[in-house]
Amino acid sequence: MAPSVRLLLMRSSLSAANPDRRLSRVFTSHTIFRKNYVFLSVVFVSAFGMEIAFDNASNSVWNTVNKGRQWKDLKHKYMESDDE
Repeated sequence: MAPSVRLLLMRSSLSAANPDRRLSRVFTSHTIFRKNYVFLSVVFVSAFGMEIAFDNASNSVWNTVNKGRQWKDLKHKYMESDDE
């Protein structure tokens, strides 16, 4: 099969089978990947957001697993008050 016929069949099957997928593909290719600075901005902003989300999630899991064994939980037992 000629490459142009194969490409034509692939395009027609893609648009007929799932038009939402075709729309999302057009949206991403025309808005995100068109300019290099936009693509890099999306990558860096996404990485920064994922880093914050991962840090918050891992800290909350750590605090849940170690509840009652951390300094913030035991500080009031060992700190002397200023009145004495």
